[in-house]
Amino acid sequence: MQCPYCASELEPNATECKQCGATMVFRRSTVGVFVGWAGMVVGIIWVMLFVPLTFLPFLGYHMGSYPWITLVVGALATFALLRYSKSTLHAMWVRQGE
Repeated sequence: MQCPYCASELEPNATECKQCGATMVFRRSTVGVFVGWAGMVVGIIWVMLFVPLTFLPFLGYHMGSYPWITLVVGALATFALLRYSKSTLHAMWVRQGE
């Protein structure tokens, strides 16, 4: 493998060029960051729906009319959004000072 900046030969798993000082960093794409934030918001809303389940039976609320499908869809949406966000991670080389 060669350094993308100075073209010196690098070791197979190198994360830094000893010649020019370029380093490999891992970043998410802009869409990945946005989707990650959306996943966190959906997750927080999901928790806000799930936590009251522990108290509702004691308050006399009939659990048959609780929106169970909302909990299932919220859990799946949170998982899918956060999983996609994680998949947008990519490696790139940068020079010092960039």
